[in-house]
Amino acid sequence: MIMTGTVPQYSMKWRTITLQMIGPQLALYTKEEPSKVRYLRFQYVQNNLIGLKELQIFLKNPVIVGFVRLRCIIRVPYIWLVIYQHIEKKVTNRNNNKHPQGYQAPIFIQKSNFKTYKDKVLYILNSIYDSLGGPQELSWCLHVIKNDFLQISNSLLSTTGARRFSKTQRIITYDDGIEAGVINSWITVLLNANFSLNNPLMSSNALLTDPKSNRLSDYPVTKDIMQFEQLINSNEFDAFELHSVTKKNSLYFMLQYMYQRFDLENQMGINASKFQVFSMKLQATYRDNPYHNPIHAADVVQNVFLYLSMGGAQEICRVQTFDIAGLVISAAAHDVDHPGNNNLFEIKSKSKLATLYNDQAVLENHHTATFFFLIEDEGCNIFETLRPDEINKMRKYIIDNILYTDMTKHFAFIGELKSMPDKADYDPTEKHKYDIMKALVHAADVGNPARPFELCKLWALKIVQEFFQQGDKEKAMGLEISLLCDRKTTNLGKSQIGFIDFVVLPYFDAIARILPDMSYCCDQLRQNKLQWASTVDFYEKLREETGNEKI
Repeated sequence: MIMTGTVPQYSMKWRTITLQMIGPQLALYTKEEPSKVRYLRFQYVQNNLIGLKELQIFLKNPVIVGFVRLRCIIRVPYIWLVIYQHIEKKVTNRNNNKHPQGYQAPIFIQKSNFKTYKDKVLYILNSIYDSLGGPQELSWCLHVIKNDFLQISNSLLSTTGARRFSKTQRIITYDDGIEAGVINSWITVLLNANFSLNNPLMSSNALLTDPKSNRLSDYPVTKDIMQFEQLINSNEFDAFELHSVTKKNSLYFMLQYMYQRFDLENQMGINASKFQVFSMKLQATYRDNPYHNPIHAADVVQNVFLYLSMGGAQEICRVQTFDIAGLVISAAAHDVDHPGNNNLFEIKSKSKLATLYNDQAVLENHHTATFFFLIEDEGCNIFETLRPDEINKMRKYIIDNILYTDMTKHFAFIGELKSMPDKADYDPTEKHKYDIMKALVHAADVGNPARPFELCKLWALKIVQEFFQQGDKEKAMGLEISLLCDRKTTNLGKSQIGFIDFVVLPYFDAIARILPDMSYCCDQLRQNKLQWASTVDFYEKLREETGNEKI
């Protein structure tokens, strides 16, 4: 064989030649002398093959020589193709292993004692970050890892079909949403009365630029952030608009507002940074359901705040900062990781959640457990500064508040509330205080029918949309369709009248016996009932013509 070019030349006379690729080498040997293997190494210059231009086989018999040469002529293109593909693959792999431009050698890290893998990863990345001059992309990575945005908790698992615990559904990043510092600065100004609505520097549009703003078209912005101070203190609070103005961070906003409003840092020692991380993670753990989402949670937080102030609960029950913190956190977490189905669906479908909680308050138990798993993470353990007895008290308080949002307890609870003021030992400041607090969380949860009618209608459309999605799933699974979940038979106007008459109004009438100022909700419910009555014919026609497919 002769190899010309820069590759060393070999001239050999063999009767039978076998070629075999072994790594980056070409092995040649004969049947007569298989142990005498010759390896030809290929050399690369500027990523191209230089040598191997000619291949000649010499045999002593001229006839065989001619015959073999003819076969070689036929087979050489195939051999060359195989050789070329193999060499090209090796060259590509070698190029891919080259260091990119600007590469710096790994930093030597001295042996240290790290508490967690996360601490070690952050130490390494911070060292690289400093050595590279602080690139923005790496800064973002550090931000995500430091705040555990890759995974809310090791306890939050995902399973096939029905999930026991969910991972983060959405994450606040520099690319999507709004940085926490901006919202917190808004809240500080809101609570500081020294601001002007005409100040362009405090406009949400001036503070924020969102290249993906077209995604907010579902909730068009009509109010500036500075106007929400007044709305937070009224029944006209529009959580949909707040969600839009804050770039889909309504729940985070409401939690931070309450944190600053009631000075939880100084009054309870709750760390500000940890409360911010907790607020972001809690918001992120809500799913993208039509109704049970972070917008609903923000609305419930505002409602309990309104019941404390406008409803008179803070004065009558002598509510302390500890009570307010538990109330607000319960309201914010009461539907966390809601799957968009009700308890009956979970039980009928034999979901893993139903199995886990033995068909008892399935979702309410799940919401409560998810919240406590969330604060197990050191970065958002908002109760770490409380004494052990305070932690136990807060835990029981939050568990009771969330479990009592279970609708199976609703009618029994109405009876308890009606009889409560008539008891000889009735004391709203001590013995019955926390029963009233439970009642307020549940009232806030079912209380959007007591909003002004346009808001009430919007919430009704959202919940019915979620009901219909459940009904569609039940139909597909061969299950009996739950009440109000069949889009073919449900009249929205009639369903809302029934909901006000038999569920919401009796409940608020009972609360108004304890907190007389809550009667504003009862008045609004009666007004909305009349408004819904005027829509019955419209929704009946819509049902007959479209089967509620447009809802």
